[in-house]
Amino acid sequence: MNEEGEEVFSLTINSVEVAPVLDEFYQEDIPADSKQTVIVTYTYKYISELPDMDDLRVSPGDDLIVYDGSGLASDFIDVGGDFPFDSDSPDIYPGRSAKTHKVFSLKNKSNVIQIDCGSVNFGMDNFNEKLTFEIPVEF
Repeated sequence: MNEEGEEVFSLTINSVEVAPVLDEFYQEDIPADSKQTVIVTYTYKYISELPDMDDLRVSPGDDLIVYDGSGLASDFIDVGGDFPFDSDSPDIYPGRSAKTHKVFSLKNKSNVIQIDCGSVNFGMDNFNEKLTFEIPVEF
């Protein structure tokens, strides 16, 4: 929310699912200590324009931190644009939304993960709220 209490953006975690077995080409992108690789699908919307913010992007590593069931932070894996479940996090303008998928490597197998979101990385210096989602992992 902005200073007037209006919603500025929304974030929805659509799903978290175990990634399919990766072929050898992509195995090099997975950390050696990975116990489970998950695909997080999320949708974000820029609802109300802020004067000092032209566009919005919610991207992993900067804006989303994924934790396994024990609370240990995961690694974001950028497996490349040609992988079936990898996609860009586009910059969007007010009134627009984007749906994207990102891959994370968990240090422990988990049935449930937590995702923290919220920082000044959204381009709003006065945005200090943190959102935490707890989502079951689909197998």
